[in-house]
Amino acid sequence: MRVLLFAALAEALGRRELSVEADPAPATAGELESHLRECWPELRGRPFRVAVNQRYARAEDPVAEPDEIALIPPVSGG
Repeated sequence: MRVLLFAALAEALGRRELSVEADPAPATAGELESHLRECWPELRGRPFRVAVNQRYARAEDPVAEPDEIALIPPVSGG
């Protein structure tokens, strides 16, 4: 599963995407978030939302290939 990273998250990990290979694969956005925080310690303590197919996901929302998954950090504007 391909996961896109943006802004401070991309900077913290030094890349713009992650490849998630888990068996079994995370089935929900909440499971995916837990898996990512476990596998990439740089994400621990950093706030972000999981987006699935360009919409913010709830923890119970399903995720699967070929969904577009993105991690969105808090956004401020002016």
